[in-house]
Amino acid sequence: MADEAAKCMKKAKEIHDELENFYVSAIDFEKINKLTDKLIKEIKKR
Repeated sequence: MADEAAKCMKKAKEIHDELENFYVSAIDFEKINKLTDKLIKEIKKR
């Protein structure tokens, strides 16, 4: 049973890594950083 769980965890990690490679390349981190800065400024104003 533990072997099967370990195999499932390994496969899940492989799928996670594959998906991460896809979505990280699609994210505009600069835009996220700008929006985060804007939000922080708005919060500080209150």
